[in-house]
Amino acid sequence: MKPVTPQEQLKKLRSYSEGIAIMFEIFMALVGIGLAFTLITLVNAESFQLNLGNGSLQLAKNTIAEIPAGLVQLNVLEFEKVWGISLRNRTVPITAQELQLTVTPMVRTVLAVVAVLSTAVVLNLLGQVVKLFKLYAKGEIFTQAVVQRIRYIGWAVMGFPLLSILKSIVGAVLVAQVKPDMQWLDLSINFAYFAATLVVVVISWIMDAGRKLQEENELTI
Repeated sequence: MKPVTPQEQLKKLRSYSEGIAIMFEIFMALVGIGLAFTLITLVNAESFQLNLGNGSLQLAKNTIAEIPAGLVQLNVLEFEKVWGISLRNRTVPITAQELQLTVTPMVRTVLAVVAVLSTAVVLNLLGQVVKLFKLYAKGEIFTQAVVQRIRYIGWAVMGFPLLSILKSIVGAVLVAQVKPDMQWLDLSINFAYFAATLVVVVISWIMDAGRKLQEENELTI
């Protein structure tokens, strides 16, 4: 069997990278379409059903007949202490009788802003990945641009825990209007995002160090 030359391997890498970049660009387009549908729902729907908890803020057009039009129904996922130490989640539905939050233009605007920010965080990460694979498609492997792009990907991941906190604050404001005695606020953070950021940034640092050593060796020779 004829061994594969480095030139052939690089050619395959460039071809695969170009295909992966196109795939992520398609993902970006789908995310944008999802945002458009969400905003259309916010503008046109007479009532909403929001699921809040652990940083999530999901919007769905209400299909429950007994809930009056023009109102928001909330299903809250809150933390409950077990034996005073561990935590578990429990769903706290807010019934139509407890419902007080009217779908005002302000509510629609706040939810639209959250939806746009959520999409922006996802698109930023996907965009950085697309740019990285486009560099690979050009044949750039151990370059300053590649190292910098990998570092940007690591920092882009940090947008998710920050967005989670924002969603939780928005959810707390909505819950306070519907059920003031609940005093719900979920500021829990998924530390996996911090770990992922740390790993990616360290990898970029190692790649940068390797790149500099390679350049020094080439200059020495």
